[in-house]
Amino acid sequence: MANRDTENFLYGTSYHRQTLAGATGKKVVTYGLDFPTGYKGNKGYFNKISGVELVKKNIRQLLLTEKGQRVMLPDYGISLKKYLFSNMDEHLFSEIKREIMLTLAKYSKDTVLRKLSVFQDDERSGTGGHGLHIVLMLGYKDADALFEVKVGIV
Repeated sequence: MANRDTENFLYGTSYHRQTLAGATGKKVVTYGLDFPTGYKGNKGYFNKISGVELVKKNIRQLLLTEKGQRVMLPDYGISLKKYLFSNMDEHLFSEIKREIMLTLAKYSKDTVLRKLSVFQDDERSGTGGHGLHIVLMLGYKDADALFEVKVGIV
């Protein structure tokens, strides 16, 4: 039985999706919903984005989501808030980096991690606790683009 997600039928013959994209010369573009939603002038309430902007927002959402927060994907996300009350040292930062790299490999296969930095961010906490500042330099496989994603956890 043919997998309907990866195969398309053209004139009764089964073709793989990449074969059709190569044969027609059309590039397959993935679109996503731009958050936050709301009225944005001529664009309406729900805007779609694609390319590097979509990947940036998806990575940011992945980093800010706690594991178990998504009902149908309980393993989605990184539980970064659990590290806020730990002793901030190099061992902890390497553990955070390892967890980020494993999660990116699982949920963001269209990106290549070029650089990952984790810093203690006491300025943002304001309540005497700790904060984390994470900077990722990523490459997008479908385009020759390098981009940066910054996330602060308080």
